[in-house]
Amino acid sequence: MRSPSPHQQRMRRAEALLERIRIPSQPGIIAELNRLVAEPPPDFTAVVELIRRDAAITARLLKLINSPLFSRGREIDSISQALSLLGMENFFKLILTCCLREAVPTSPQLAERFWRHTLRVAVAADHIALQLGSELRMEGITPDQCYITGLFHDCAVPILCANFPPYGALFEVVTSNRRQVLHDEDRTIGTDHCVIGHLMAKSWSLPDHVCRAVLFHHEERIDNDKLRMPTKLLGVVQLADYLAHHYESLAGESTLVIGTETDSDGWCDDHGSVLVALGIEADDVRHLKSDLSDRYAVEA
Repeated sequence: MRSPSPHQQRMRRAEALLERIRIPSQPGIIAELNRLVAEPPPDFTAVVELIRRDAAITARLLKLINSPLFSRGREIDSISQALSLLGMENFFKLILTCCLREAVPTSPQLAERFWRHTLRVAVAADHIALQLGSELRMEGITPDQCYITGLFHDCAVPILCANFPPYGALFEVVTSNRRQVLHDEDRTIGTDHCVIGHLMAKSWSLPDHVCRAVLFHHEERIDNDKLRMPTKLLGVVQLADYLAHHYESLAGESTLVIGTETDSDGWCDDHGSVLVALGIEADDVRHLKSDLSDRYAVEA
C-alpha cells in the first residue's frame, strides 16, 4: 500500500481536528438563495422576501452596501432596491459576505482589522478580475468567484484563534503575505488555516476551484499540473492579498509586507509565476496598486 502523500497527511490531520472544533456550516439562507437563483427565471420577489425575513442579515447588508468601500454614490435603503441596482451576482456575493461575518466568531480585538483586510482582498480580487476579463474567461473564472475566493481565503483564522489560545500569538504573521506561515501554524496546533479554510469552503458548497484556491493561497509557485486547479484564480487571490497588504503598510496599519516586496518590482521578482499565470507585467501591478489605493482611501 502506498504511503499517504504530505498533502493527504495534512488533510487527515485537519479532519481529525474537526472532531474537537466546529466550523460554521453553510447558513440556510445561502442554500435557499442558491435554490431560488438556480430556478429559471429567478424569482426576484422570493429572493427579496427571503432576505427580509432575516433582520440581522438585512441590517448588515444595507450597512455594507452603503459603506465607503461599496457605495455607488447613492444611499440604498431597501433589499429590493439593492437587488435592482446591484444585479443578482453582486447581490449574492454581498449576502455571502454578510453571512460569513455573522457565522465566523471574531474577538473584538481582532474583528475590525481582520474584516477590513478580508474585504480589501475580496474587492481587489474582483477589481483584478474585471481588468483581466478575457484572460480569466479562458479558465472559466468570473469576477464573483474571484471576490468569493478573496473573501474566504483567511476565513479559518478567527476560528482557530477562538479554539486554540496559543494560535492567537500567530495572528499577525498568519494574516500576512509571508509564505512560510504554514510551518509555524503546523508546529503550534498541528494544522494550518489554509486546509481548515478549504474544508469550510467545501462545507458551504463553494465551487471546487474556489475551495482549492483557498487551500493553496500560500503556495510558493503556481503550477497547474501540481495543483489541479485554474492557476489564474490562484494568481488573482495572491496578487489581491499583496495589494491589500501593501496599502495597509503604507497607511501605517500593518508592518507585515516583506521588505523586498514594498515595491512592485520586488514582489514581481518573487512571484513570477503569478505574473505568468495572469499574463501581466510589473507595470500592470503598479497600475492596479494605484487604482486600489484610490478605492481603499475612501474608507479613511
